[in-house]
Amino acid sequence: MRFPALLLLSPLTRASAQTPNADDIVWEKAVQQFDATRAAILRHLDEGGRTGLFHPNWESLKRYQIPACYRDAKFGAVDVGPWRNLKILIPA
Repeated sequence: MRFPALLLLSPLTRASAQTPNADDIVWEKAVQQFDATRAAILRHLDEGGRTGLFHPNWESLKRYQIPACYRDAKFGAVDVGPWRNLKILIPA
C-alpha cells in the first residue's frame, strides 16, 4: 500500500504551525537567564572545532592513524578460567 507524500507530510506541517502553549512560554522565560552562558560555551566549542585535530571533512579523517594497540586487538567474549565452572553450576 503506497501513501501519498502529502499524507506523510501533513502532520509535520500542522506541528510547525502550532502556537506555543503556556508551558512553552514559561520554559522560554526560565531558560533565558542561561542564554549568554550557553552562547559563550558554544563559541568556545566552535573555536576548538576549528583548531583541533579533526575538521568536518573526509581529508581530516583520512590523516588519522589508528594506534597499534587497537589495530592488533582482538575483541570477543572470553569464556575461560575458574568462573566458567560457576556458570555451569549456577543457572542464569
